[in-house]
Amino acid sequence: MNFELPLGDWTPDAPAFKNPGLVDALNVYPSAGGYSPFPSPVAQSDTTTEVVTGADMFFDVNSNAVICGGSSTRLFTLRSSTVTETTGYSATASGWKFERFKDLIIAASIENDLQYLTDIDTDDTWSVLTGTPPKAAQIGRVDDFIVVGDLVDIEAGNPTVHHRIRWSAKNNPAASWATDRGTMCGYQDLDPADGKITAIVGGRFGLVFQERAIRRMVFVGAPQVFDFPYVAVGQGAVAPGSVVTIGADTFFLSQDGFHRTNGSDIQNIGYGRINEWFSAEVSDVNISKTHGAINWPQKCIVWAFYPSGGSTFAKLLIYNFALDRWSYSDQNLHYLVQTRVNSETLASLASTFPGGIGTMSAYTLGTSEWRAKDLGFAAYVTSGAGSDFATMDGAALAASFLTGEAMLEPGYRTKVGGVWPGVETMAATVTTSVRSRTQQGGDVSTTTPTVKAADGFCPHNVDNWLHAIRMSIPAATVWDNATNVLVRAKRSGRR
Repeated sequence: MNFELPLGDWTPDAPAFKNPGLVDALNVYPSAGGYSPFPSPVAQSDTTTEVVTGADMFFDVNSNAVICGGSSTRLFTLRSSTVTETTGYSATASGWKFERFKDLIIAASIENDLQYLTDIDTDDTWSVLTGTPPKAAQIGRVDDFIVVGDLVDIEAGNPTVHHRIRWSAKNNPAASWATDRGTMCGYQDLDPADGKITAIVGGRFGLVFQERAIRRMVFVGAPQVFDFPYVAVGQGAVAPGSVVTIGADTFFLSQDGFHRTNGSDIQNIGYGRINEWFSAEVSDVNISKTHGAINWPQKCIVWAFYPSGGSTFAKLLIYNFALDRWSYSDQNLHYLVQTRVNSETLASLASTFPGGIGTMSAYTLGTSEWRAKDLGFAAYVTSGAGSDFATMDGAALAASFLTGEAMLEPGYRTKVGGVWPGVETMAATVTTSVRSRTQQGGDVSTTTPTVKAADGFCPHNVDNWLHAIRMSIPAATVWDNATNVLVRAKRSGRR
């Protein structure tokens, strides 16, 4: 008999036995009906002098992407493959944050004065924002105000106030930041028991994240200017860079895992699925460095984090927000960022495909580089002492799936004679192996991986009570739509 095991949702927090999804889903994106490849980075030789510790993408008047970023002592722009760096900043331990206000791009780090580009269309040299604003670790735009939090403030003695919010003059962040009813510039101290301010999300109303609380920031006009009602108490964002907004929803990493909020309700999107896995994998010391970026073509948020005992971003957690499904990747990088894909022209094909159009495949033609002016996904990766900008559209990384453990015929031992890998590929190198044991809690034995025979099944010879299947796809394999495995087995005994 043949038993179909779908490659369902990745739920590593659930028990292996009767896990309705997958125990492992490595180097893949969740996609409709299954999974698709996670590509490797392709460095573009747009190199920064130091390791990038913060970056964001903005659009100029012609809808061209301009990436603004920072490193320990520098700020830069990446425009049309040209990196322009501005030097001379105090070293920042927590990285840089960026926000746009009309044509201005403003950069914040608590070790430095606010910096800005005077015009996103023409300016590539960063300078001190006028108006004597405070130094700040966090920045956002709410209504017609630039808002900063976790401050070295402009009050007498320049106190550091981690729980203070300060906002600019209405519609003019370059004007004086001194408290003034006329310009509506002012500040608010939030409850210090809720911890430091870790993120500011803008829009029609703002969301202010502290380590242990979330508040709305609602414009009410002079003299109060803003009101700050609670959204959540005892639950906030532990990693500033983990806060990612898509439309009305904001996603974030809290003390008890990953959540989504619309500014009113909060949903735990990782409970019973990946929160325990993440807690075991992440470095407790460096959890606050976890940061995310949107991969729009895949409808995914990708969070990079330091694994336990690690000192770099060596793992990625992937969430498909359209399908509410998870996966992960082993990938070393410096910082994730959105980008925009330029269309190919006939003139550019020679450099893109030096081997000629005969080297193109159906899978290649379906990837994002063929969609003119589409949003893309990128990262900064290692390049000597600095970082290279890299598009995440290279050859597929080595992928692996492990199904939940099943008693294929309830009450019977079964002998597995073969496994058919359900993945769209012409490659003959996809392998399967069988993990089996006699009872829950017993020792697990694993067969040697085998490739497909002439009948399409990977041959095995395993007689046991409980079985799980691992399917592996080697790096650089051209494939798509991994959906299931089909197990050929028959009864061999009964309890």
